[in-house]
Amino acid sequence: MFNIIILKGEFGTFVDIQKYSGEIPPRTTSIKLDGEVFKLSLYELNDSQYLIAHQHDVTEENRSAVDDAIIQLNIEPVD
Repeated sequence: MFNIIILKGEFGTFVDIQKYSGEIPPRTTSIKLDGEVFKLSLYELNDSQYLIAHQHDVTEENRSAVDDAIIQLNIEPVD
């Protein structure tokens, strides 16, 4: 079982962690949480990979919000 970082809404507005019991890399590209669809991605930071669920594409402009969430939550990588 892995931790998944949930990034809801605009990046940095709401962050949560839930357990994920599936394959890494995930076979599916999206999941439904609380009735809302999220993209499911592996995110690389400092040579480690983290599982994230997000509603908006990760771009160069919003990468820092994802990085901050991973660092602040002190989440374990999936690799």
